[in-house]
Amino acid sequence: MEAEGSFYLVSKDSKRIVHGFGLTQKLDSIVLESIRLVFHIPSKVRYKEIHNHFILDTTNSRTIERLIDYFKDTMKGVKSLEYKI
Repeated sequence: MEAEGSFYLVSKDSKRIVHGFGLTQKLDSIVLESIRLVFHIPSKVRYKEIHNHFILDTTNSRTIERLIDYFKDTMKGVKSLEYKI
């Protein structure tokens, strides 16, 4: 997660900002599909042909809660800051 994952904020509309989480994988969608199943992420793994990689991202609040619990006190460096925000 340290290299391939991103924690971010998304503006859904003018009054609502939500947390998001995304992962990219260059060659193997199976890794992302497995993570999707483990964390019960409702969105599908997508392929971005223009960048030649697979992507999995979500703003689902229940998924974000599971990720918060899982990653608590495990991140270092910049990822730790992204996670804390």
